[in-house]
Amino acid sequence: MMDAEDEPSDGVDPLTARVDALKGCAVLFTKGIGDPAAVRVHAQKVFPVKMETARDIDEVIQNMQRMMGAATPPLWLRRALGYVEQDMPCLAEA
Repeated sequence: MMDAEDEPSDGVDPLTARVDALKGCAVLFTKGIGDPAAVRVHAQKVFPVKMETARDIDEVIQNMQRMMGAATPPLWLRRALGYVEQDMPCLAEA
């Protein structure tokens, strides 16, 4: 999700529409995201994950399932799944 460089001529902010489309999502995998977009995405409780290269969606899903099944998933994933707030409230503010 890239930031909009120019103001749209019709007065509609395309970034707002893109962020609104993420409602209900927990994680956004992207090759690039600017700071303004990352702030808006994170404000929707969606965790942006920047990937170095494009990957097949099946590979991404398998990797996520492996991480979710691990004894201790990565902190960003625990936060995205709401584990930190439930089990470790002291980390929820970090």
